[in-house]
Amino acid sequence: MRLHRTPLTALTPTADLPWVLDAPLPDWLDELPVQAGPVWAVRAHPAIGRALAGARSAWTTAQWIHGEPTGDDVAVTRVRGAVRAVLLGGVTGPDGAAPGRDHRSAGCGDPRWDVATALDWVAIALGPALDPAWGLDPVAMFLTEYRSLGGDATPTRSMAVARTVGTAVEWSAQLAVAAEPTDDELSWLSGLWTRPLELVGAARPGAARRAR
Repeated sequence: MRLHRTPLTALTPTADLPWVLDAPLPDWLDELPVQAGPVWAVRAHPAIGRALAGARSAWTTAQWIHGEPTGDDVAVTRVRGAVRAVLLGGVTGPDGAAPGRDHRSAGCGDPRWDVATALDWVAIALGPALDPAWGLDPVAMFLTEYRSLGGDATPTRSMAVARTVGTAVEWSAQLAVAAEPTDDELSWLSGLWTRPLELVGAARPGAARRAR
């Protein structure tokens, strides 16, 4: 939240719109094997399209944001039962113009995207390890901790859907360079592609976990 609270100045650049909100999903997704999950359903489902359009139309340029952080920029920890996710590189330079680390996509944008990214990685990192019978929700735990610290950039459902779609595409692109993805990698992808459908109510809750 430190970066979000940094005052904007005349030197603050405008962050680019996240690629998943700015361009159609890539055509090469049609070439993924069926074992990679319900890729076609995500591309074709009208609720997914509405979510992407809704997130795009609701985008604001209100505060400093990290821009397009990846999983390498998110540190997920558990401290005395509290779930925390930190986006690295959240310190601006002395003139308020740029973050201290090399985050070229950082700038003035919608802080809810940063929070959606953190929530996405909390779900990916901790969700698969939990037994549903325990009744533990790491995403809800993170939001409780975030709000207790004064955070108010809670992402909309549309933004959460957009973030999960972006994550699925990005991981698919990484694994596409492998000549023969392993069964475990394909199972992982299947879980990622199921998550957007869960969020729009087009897949049963927990389907992504079962896919792995």
